Amino acid sequence: MIGGDEGVEWGLLVQRLVRTALGSELQESLIQELEEKGSAVVPVVLEALETERDEDARSALLRVLAGCGARDERILAALLAQLREEAIPGAVNLVTYGDPRAIEPLARMLEDYPLTDDVMDVFAQQTVLELAVAILDLGGRLSEAQRAKADRAWRYGAPLRAALRKAFHKKPGRNEPCWCGSGVKYKKCHLGEDALTGRGCRPAVSGRRWAPRGRHTAHE
Repeated sequence: MIGGDEGVEWGLLVQRLVRTALGSELQESLIQELEEKGSAVVPVVLEALETERDEDARSALLRVLAGCGARDERILAALLAQLREEAIPGAVNLVTYGDPRAIEPLARMLEDYPLTDDVMDVFAQQTVLELAVAILDLGGRLSEAQRAKADRAWRYGAPLRAALRKAFHKKPGRNEPCWCGSGVKYKKCHLGEDALTGRGCRPAVSGRRWAPRGRHTAHE
């Protein structure tokens, strides 16, 4: 049970969190503080998630739920719902949460996600790679078809990733196009994951980088 004073304190922290800019230092500090509260903060965060409609605020709340170390069916359901709506942050949060039951829905999404040979379709390439890496990070195995699809995504995007690495020397603004070339605003694409991993302007946002078949690392 949450004590009265603690409940008020954590409720105030959550209120501050949902009003804080995505990717800001203050937001990162608040997320870390709430995560350190562990399972006791889950009811407060879930209650806020039920009523919050701002996408940036919901993203921050889901990060707290994924990283607080609690095991709760409501958390898993919320993270799987995020995966269906936003594949990349959803996959990252599911890896952080660490429940292998997420492997099956990740695999289904990987199989169904459309991938063309358009080298400029960076968002699709990145999504396929993140889904594949999330499956591996959770202890799953990729089928031959799934691995081949991830290999294709990595190959298609390699030239553009190399160019982007040279072009971007600093993070773009929240409302500027994302560094990955997806055409989506940075705040809607890699801002949250860059903040989560501390990677800044680098390709791949998950716990490991994709290593195509026959290579030990994915450095280009």
